[in-house]
Amino acid sequence: MVSTAPRAQGALAGLFRFVAVTVILLAGLELISFIAVRVLQASVFEETQGARMLAAYPGQSWAPVLAREEKAARQFSYEPYTVWRTAPFHGEVVNFEADGLRRTYHSHCDANEYTIWMFGGSTMRGNGSPDWGTIPSQLAELFEQAGQRACVRNYGEGAWVNTQEVTQLMLALKSEARKPNLVIFYDGANETFASYQSGRSDVHMNFDTIKNQFESQASARRGSFAYLLHSNTAQLVFSLATRAAQRAGDRPVPTKDPDGLARATVTNYFANMDVVDALARQYGFDYAFFWQPVVFAGDKPLIAAEEQIRQAKKQALLAEWCLRVNKLVAQQQRPHFHDLTDAFDNTHELLFIDWCHIIISGNHQIAERMFEVARHRIS
Repeated sequence: MVSTAPRAQGALAGLFRFVAVTVILLAGLELISFIAVRVLQASVFEETQGARMLAAYPGQSWAPVLAREEKAARQFSYEPYTVWRTAPFHGEVVNFEADGLRRTYHSHCDANEYTIWMFGGSTMRGNGSPDWGTIPSQLAELFEQAGQRACVRNYGEGAWVNTQEVTQLMLALKSEARKPNLVIFYDGANETFASYQSGRSDVHMNFDTIKNQFESQASARRGSFAYLLHSNTAQLVFSLATRAAQRAGDRPVPTKDPDGLARATVTNYFANMDVVDALARQYGFDYAFFWQPVVFAGDKPLIAAEEQIRQAKKQALLAEWCLRVNKLVAQQQRPHFHDLTDAFDNTHELLFIDWCHIIISGNHQIAERMFEVARHRIS
């Protein structure tokens, strides 16, 4: 009888060699994917906001620094109720303090100065501008120039919608000893985009992604291959697919009732205003809501770079959605609401670096409009 032991040993050795080669190949693929992902993420001056920032600030030595630091500062920590907040970051022109708030120039908080809390998304936070060029910094400077120093705090956070901002207001009112005299909200782009992205009217940005990440933890405990989605290879595939989809064109709003979703989006925003009104009565502050301008709405004379943004194929349906929502917003008449869609109608120079973010001079115009409202309310 021929022994089967050598044959079994040979088969087992072959299996081990196969497994070893497979592991080596997979490890090599992961390493290559890791490098590729880093290369894709490392380019600050690709055809994105970073490149447009350089074009918007020609000759400014701090412009390349701004582009680099904005990218480096995109680190977030999980926070209760508001979900995320920018992690502390200290650079030459971009700074976020320990509480995640952007540094505000010309703000004076050492005595009993008039106190303003400002809320919004990345446009309020100041994407596209150095610390001294944000809307809060320029508003604080306008107060300073008028002979009335103000304590201005910038609560703006990237991708936040108004419901997160109202939540942050409640948290700050509970925890801060120094209460505000005036609370300002600057919104519109994120409210519009969040419903366009998800097909829902009152959710935070990237709702489905975060929801799936949370719910996948339960399936992981039961045993699954979900962890593979966090590999470098999977991230590279997702990144390339996203870029391909962006080049291919826009996608429709995920709803069968766009008119109803647009109405729900606007209704939710103004319902938040009612909540703030109740808080204002309880805590004794004044408030103002501002609907921000975007490149798709209003009658700004667009220069070539801005026209390219407006006509981009990858944002065609988003542009239509913005106009649908803005049309409903324009019908609202409230004493604490200010529609700034027309803020740049007489401005001929470059302001937009993408469909909603603007440069320093645009922030200055917005700050001037806010200052006029604030000054009228103080007097």
